[in-house]
Amino acid sequence: MKKMWIGIINILIMVLIVVFVFVYVNLDHKNVYNQQIENFKNTAIRTNNMTENYLKSEQDVCDLWANYINSESMTLDEAWTFVRTSKEVNDVSGHIIFKDNLKGLSTSPSIRNESDYSVSYSEINVFDNKSWINDGKDVVNISRAYTNPINAEQSFCFCRSVKILDSSNNLKDAYLLRVVPVSFIADKLASSKESGENTKLSLIDIDGYYIIKDTA
Repeated sequence: MKKMWIGIINILIMVLIVVFVFVYVNLDHKNVYNQQIENFKNTAIRTNNMTENYLKSEQDVCDLWANYINSESMTLDEAWTFVRTSKEVNDVSGHIIFKDNLKGLSTSPSIRNESDYSVSYSEINVFDNKSWINDGKDVVNISRAYTNPINAEQSFCFCRSVKILDSSNNLKDAYLLRVVPVSFIADKLASSKESGENTKLSLIDIDGYYIIKDTA
């Protein structure tokens, strides 16, 4: 009888140990899962705030350029000179193109000819759909990613409409573009992530086109 009770007690102890381990593992797994969710939320919030502030600051610069050009009634050469001297980041360029033919000038020269500052968007479908351009107040006009016609680098641009004096001294509709390499914001997105190797971030416009895709 005594051996039987010892056996029963041992079995109960083993059951209790198994139950304890099961409960502990499940609680630990739940805590890890909740922590992962919290980390994801924090990353999403931080990345959203950083991206929003960055996009707005870039658009603000483009708006300042456009407002000054529109207030001074500039020729294409005068507007080009103003943007070129105002540009504060070497890898960021300004393009001024007329709306009718999508041709104009770039503040950075062509990689094929360092004395050629002409630029054309006539064969780039960035302006096939102009729904992303709105000249209202506090609006960020950002294009999808495209190949910069000046240096063949993947870029996106911020846009604002301007009026440029043509050869007949008449104001002509044009676009002012602040062109930014994709790598700029890709680096910013990558730096905002948690350290997990499997974490990837992308930036997609309202039409579903990638601006930034799968930052490492």
